[in-house]
Amino acid sequence: MFNPNLLLLILDIRKISYNFSCLRAKCDVLYYTKIHFVNLSTT
Repeated sequence: MFNPNLLLLILDIRKISYNFSCLRAKCDVLYYTKIHFVNLSTT
């Protein structure tokens, strides 16, 4: 009794979490570059 909808749900969750981690990585990059530019402008 295998439910194909369950597989789709798992794939959706993985896709969502993957997108979320990508967003977080982009935010981190923006955050670090902002700090870097602030440090450059203050020195």
